This record gives sequence, C-alpha cells and structure tokens, in this order.
Amino acid sequence: MVLHTSTSCMRSSFFALPPRLRVACFQNARTFSSTPSPKSPLVDWAVAGPTAVLNGVHSLGIPWSAAIPITAILVRSAHAYLTSTPTQKIKQFQAQIAPLVGVRTNVELSKPEEQERSRRLAMADTPSAQVMRSFFIWRARVRVVKELHKDYGIKESIRLKCGARDGLLPTLLSPLEWVARKIDPTRFPTPPDPPAVVSKDPVEMLAARLEAANQNATMASATNQHEDLESEVANGATLEAEQSQLSNFASTTSEPADEAIQRLPEVFPPTRLPDTLSPHFDPSMQTEGLSFAMDLTLPDPTLILPWTLFGIMVCTSLFQQRPVNTGATPKRINLSLQQRIGLVVASLFVFLSPNFPAAVLLYMIPSFAFSWLRGRWLDWKYPLQPLIRPCKRPIRRKVRKTFGG
Repeated sequence: MVLHTSTSCMRSSFFALPPRLRVACFQNARTFSSTPSPKSPLVDWAVAGPTAVLNGVHSLGIPWSAAIPITAILVRSAHAYLTSTPTQKIKQFQAQIAPLVGVRTNVELSKPEEQERSRRLAMADTPSAQVMRSFFIWRARVRVVKELHKDYGIKESIRLKCGARDGLLPTLLSPLEWVARKIDPTRFPTPPDPPAVVSKDPVEMLAARLEAANQNATMASATNQHEDLESEVANGATLEAEQSQLSNFASTTSEPADEAIQRLPEVFPPTRLPDTLSPHFDPSMQTEGLSFAMDLTLPDPTLILPWTLFGIMVCTSLFQQRPVNTGATPKRINLSLQQRIGLVVASLFVFLSPNFPAAVLLYMIPSFAFSWLRGRWLDWKYPLQPLIRPCKRPIRRKVRKTFGG
C-alpha cells in the first residue's frame, strides 16, 4: 500500500508542470458545474437514452472510473453487431460483382443518348447538374452525421453529468430551440444571458460569482415568498394562522420528537432552491475518478489521458488494412490520404484534449481502442478479396527488322 502511494505521488509529481507555469495556465480553471446553465428541453430529450444507459451501468455499484469505459464498450459492441458486420458483408458482395457492374456501366454509357447527355451536363451548368452536385454533397454530410451519432450522445451525456451545457449538441439544436420558443414561449422560455466576466483576476472572478449566486438566491427566495403570500391572501390565510398552526402542532402532538421532526416536511414543505446547476450534474463524478485524476469533471493534471488518447489515435490511423502500393520506393513514406488525415486530427487533439474533462477522455480512449480492434476482427473474419478484373488480350505488334549496311 505504501509502495503504491509513493509510486502514484512520484508519477503525479513527474508529469505535473512546474508550479509557476501550472498556476499561470490553470489559475482560471474551474469545474463545469460552477456556471449557471440555462434550461434546454431539446438537449434533455436527446440525451435521455444515453443518460439512462450510463445510470444503469453506474447503478450496479460500479464507480464512474469503470462505468464509463464499460459503457463505451457496450455501445461499440451494439454498433458493431447492428451495422458494422452487415456493412462488411455488403462490401464483400460488391467486390464479387464488380466485373458485372463495370460491364453494365460501360454498356450504358456507350449509348448515344447517354453520351449526348453527358456532353450537355459537362458543357452547361444546368439545374439538373446543380441538383446532382447538391445530392452528392448532402450524401457526404449524411455520412458524417452517421459517423457522429455512433457514440456522441454518450459523450454529451457525460458532459452534462459534469455540469456543462456548452457542447456540439446544444449548438446544433439551438435553431430548433429558437423556433420552439417562437411557437410556444410559455413551454420553451428564453434562457437568461450569462453574466459577462470583465476582470481576469481569480479573486475578483470568485467574488463576482459568489455575489451573482447570492443575488440569484435572494431573488428566488423573494419570488417564492411573494407567490406564497399571494396564494395565502387568495385563500384567506395569514401569517398568524401559520404561527398558530405551528403552535398547535407543537402543543397537541403526542408523538416522540424524532417522529414529529420527520413529519415536519409534510406539514411545512421545504423552500425551493434556485435552479443554478445542471439537472444532470452528478456530484459523484468528482469523487469516483482515477488515482491520478480523482475529479472527472476537471482536465487531467498529469496529462496521462490526453497522451494515451493521442497514442491510440496514431495506432488507429497507421495500423489499418489498406492495399499495398507496389510502385512506392523504399524511401517514400507509404501513407494513404485517410492515414494522413488521421495523423493530422491526432496532432490537433494533442492541443485540444488537455482541456477536456477527464470523464470525456475516459470514454473516448476505450471507444477508439475497441473500434480499432473491431475493425481488425472484421478484416480477419470477413476479408475483402481484391477486385476481379477481366484479362486483357496481348496486343500483337509487327517487328520491323532493320539491317545495317
């Protein structure tokens, strides 16, 4: 136990930044739950399913440090069973019928009317050509959305459990929320604007947050008292009647003190607190983390999770099945365009992931790793055979003999 504690302390001190640099970089760092978040019914409805999955895994008594990776593996397994395996089988079938498709395409395109139509589309920017280009662009966007919907709902649910509202899903749903507020403003009220931060001094920012929270609590309590007084006046009740009710309850009750105290909330309901935190915020996310990142709502201070994510993304980009380029020289870096794009995205995540909550990184790492392993298993189980191409007849050429004089 002592050895484990000393090793973890040495690891934290080794990966941590120098004190002055750490203070300069993270002096404005704070938890995601410290900012009042506006209500967003559409976001709540969109993440209801992923939140139920997370809560179901966590309700088994598993801490968040293990429940989040288990959820990632479950989601990826379900996606592989429902979509990835049928897609791989379809690719195998397409590779087998590629010669027939090629012959049929050549026959159709060799017709005079098709050649004339292709010539017109190439020469003039007709409305049909614009429609075709729009269709291909829309299909590419749909593919991107299909790739995003795999596990982004779980990521957004984890962000909300950390107390955050600023994510890609609220940004995408903001136009729909604006339309809903225009149609039914009572059901979809306009959220208040967050207070603007003028000073960057941490002490002044903390004082401003405390003052804003105090004002919100005061206004909420005053509003609740005003509503209660209006209801009491409407019902003919006064403050003296409430005091007499309390005195009668204290004098006439013959129950023990413990039971009487337990019945007080039934007689006098508690005052509602202002809604300053996200309804999905889970305080256990701050205590059920890893040994080097106990608070999962904050970025990893040791940078172990960001660099692990970078390594997995690099492995995912490099070690994948692709056709061998026989014309490449030994000195040339034989990387496909997809691999180059993957390396560029991984390099960008080196700068972005240190600012992500540790819970989000804890989901992305097993998700990417399992996705890569699933791809390698599909390549082994359902290998894609090379395309069948028709043989070409050798062209006979006449050799002209020349004789020197």
